[in-house]
Amino acid sequence: MWNPETDDRPKLLGDALARDQRRQQLSEPHIAPLAMFVADLRQTLGPTARLPDFDPWDGGVQAEVLFLLEA
Repeated sequence: MWNPETDDRPKLLGDALARDQRRQQLSEPHIAPLAMFVADLRQTLGPTARLPDFDPWDGGVQAEVLFLLEA
């Protein structure tokens, strides 16, 4: 049974080392163009902009579908 006290915590990406490893993968060919897009947006919007990186474990530019959600 789901327990919000124990089950609603970050899993893999709660670990700083795991996040750093994924950030290092942002230069891989399938994700690099998207990472550059995010970097350009951050430059345009300024230092207060909070934009997440694309996940390099996803399809990147070869993905069939891309969902962009606004928070």
